[in-house]
Amino acid sequence: MSQDENFEELFNLAINLAGVVKNMFKKRGELALSCEPVIEKKDIVEFMHRMRVFGMEKFETPTFISSVNYYKSVKDLEEHKALGTVIVYVEQEFVGKLLRYLQYPIIDEDDEDELKDACGTLCNVIAGQFKAEVAKLGYIELQMSHFSSYRNSAFLGVEFASQQREKYEISFFLQDKKRLVIELTMGNIPKI
Repeated sequence: MSQDENFEELFNLAINLAGVVKNMFKKRGELALSCEPVIEKKDIVEFMHRMRVFGMEKFETPTFISSVNYYKSVKDLEEHKALGTVIVYVEQEFVGKLLRYLQYPIIDEDDEDELKDACGTLCNVIAGQFKAEVAKLGYIELQMSHFSSYRNSAFLGVEFASQQREKYEISFFLQDKKRLVIELTMGNIPKI
């Protein structure tokens, strides 16, 4: 598959990921999106063979970040050969409110560990639903990592498919303000 074909495939996957999140808000939440998600192509910034992840590039306030990686097989997961990743960014001040709208248990919004775990749970739900959508599109069933969560930045970056140079960034607006950003990058997923 050529690089252009792979990137077109990635764009289609980004549209599917945006749809997963829209459906989640529609089914579970009382909070409607203010507008259609904004999908933008961005360059991946690589540092020490990992993707740089920095919340202040998304929001001007403290941010919680969680990531989940995808792998072709359990063996690839064990060997840290990532095929792709989903990264969720949520403004710190909005994490608790977002989870309440999505009918998740109440958390202590002054406890950084609880906020990290809450953001990770949200990322895990999104990543799991996206994985199911990818399988419905005729691709192999991907393996998922456990989520990793951070405040403001992932100091060591996150795993990604090293041949990827670009990613998609999807911004979601709630109450007329950008409140949730999801990044997606994915290498070539084998078809069934």
